[in-house]
Amino acid sequence: SSVVVVIIPCHPSPRSGFLPAAMDARAALKDVVGTTVAATKLPEGDRRENGEQDAFANLRLALVAIKKDETALEGFSTDDMVAVLECVQRRSVRKVRQAQAKECLSMLFGNFAWVRAAQSQADLLAELKELYKDNTEMLEKFDAPLHEVGKSPGMEVGREETERRRQSIAQATSKKEQMEQELRGGLDLMAGFNYVFPVDPLGNKMDHATSAFVMFCDGITKLDGFATKVDADDKVLAVLETFQSSDWEGVMSFLVTMHKCNSRKSQHGRSKFVVEKLSQHCPSFKQVAERGTWDCPDLVPSAPEPPPPPPPPDVPPPPPAPVAPPACTPVVVWIDFKKKSYEGSSLFNYGGILVMGFQDNEKIPESATPEEYLGAITDSIRDPRLRLDVVICNKKHMAKIGEILGTCQAVGRQPPLFVVSTRDPSSLPAAPGGSTVIAVSDWRDAELNAKEEVRRRSS
Repeated sequence: SSVVVVIIPCHPSPRSGFLPAAMDARAALKDVVGTTVAATKLPEGDRRENGEQDAFANLRLALVAIKKDETALEGFSTDDMVAVLECVQRRSVRKVRQAQAKECLSMLFGNFAWVRAAQSQADLLAELKELYKDNTEMLEKFDAPLHEVGKSPGMEVGREETERRRQSIAQATSKKEQMEQELRGGLDLMAGFNYVFPVDPLGNKMDHATSAFVMFCDGITKLDGFATKVDADDKVLAVLETFQSSDWEGVMSFLVTMHKCNSRKSQHGRSKFVVEKLSQHCPSFKQVAERGTWDCPDLVPSAPEPPPPPPPPDVPPPPPAPVAPPACTPVVVWIDFKKKSYEGSSLFNYGGILVMGFQDNEKIPESATPEEYLGAITDSIRDPRLRLDVVICNKKHMAKIGEILGTCQAVGRQPPLFVVSTRDPSSLPAAPGGSTVIAVSDWRDAELNAKEEVRRRSS
């Protein structure tokens, strides 16, 4: 008799979209580039389609690791980079894959060697321009001349210095120490850009400059939180006295130039918050901000009119008019796959509610981006004239709840009620702690819950 031995492989199929957990970013991307180049050389047909599909799935996994190590994008030949870009571009032809393809491409083009690779192929560049025809920042990258492959020395120093500051902040022993390090660290990093927000679509300078501002804004948020407490310590605000008038001149210059940068509109709410709170807590900054020479009325309101002269001594002054506390406008943000869910809603005519509707449908070019609707939510939370009561959304948006709760906690505002519209309410994932989530299956129920919440918070 004979014995038959069957050997079963233990390694996963290359089509499984699996990368070893221990593989670092560089090794992961190098492996994906190799399989992608091999797939593109196969004859056209099902075999090539399957190979490119597998390579694209593994590329998306590799790019997750690259977020923590941007240097992994460096060191590939132009031919290999072109092969990867062409593979991803072909995946974008199908609208259902377009958002994933653009996500991958945007990360690859964070390193301008990949932009230069795209520029080396006229047909590929034309296809990419069509894909990003509504993205001004990306079009500027594609059209800009590239004179060198390597990064500038200043860019590397910027990343290292930012990380050093962040590590120092993380090691602070108290919130007050963190606040002081964030203020000083953010200011020093902004000074590294000569207090002018850089316009550098080819490199990472804009990202480093934004990180510097966010660090400074985090310090202002903590300072405002300390200052508004009943038992506020005067020493908290004393940290502002360590800054000179020239420092505030630099901060204003940086904020104004960033505010005028079209690709940083998502930071408008934060920059207004910084100007407002510094003007409230620091007279020397307020004097600089209200100087009237900044040419940015959206960021710096015009100085108030001087008070009228006092009446003659023989005319008794009129009694002061009672001042009513400012009322907050209730806000409902509605994000949905279908535009008609909020268009014509009765919420627009209920109790003075400010309704902000956003359509989130990747198949429609004019659809809102996460940056747009999250920016509107952040502005509503930070603006003292507004009160974000309700966020109506779909199940896929629940991943953003934690970020929204963090913003509310940072500025001391009550979190909104989250009303999630879904066909199957029982299938919702667990909501983050500290959030109140109601699941509904039709738009009418979403309206009713929103009205009830606004009525409750306004009573």
